[in-house]
Amino acid sequence: FLAVPKSNEQGSVIDWYSPIQGDVVPWSSATEAECDVARAQLNHFKTAIAEMSASLVQAGSKGGQSDQIIFG
Repeated sequence: FLAVPKSNEQGSVIDWYSPIQGDVVPWSSATEAECDVARAQLNHFKTAIAEMSASLVQAGSKGGQSDQIIFG
């Protein structure tokens, strides 16, 4: 879901890579409708990450090994 930054050898230019196909639209150039769609997707992503985190913490608490379960 999130793009990965990659800088050139001089560190002066950053390109962004993502496994998701489609055109890149800079936030500053996006229409209000595009921003609304992106905000909804980001909120969904945020909720999914929070649920995954809570699940991992709960699983670790049951076994007494929360750090090991979360960080491997």
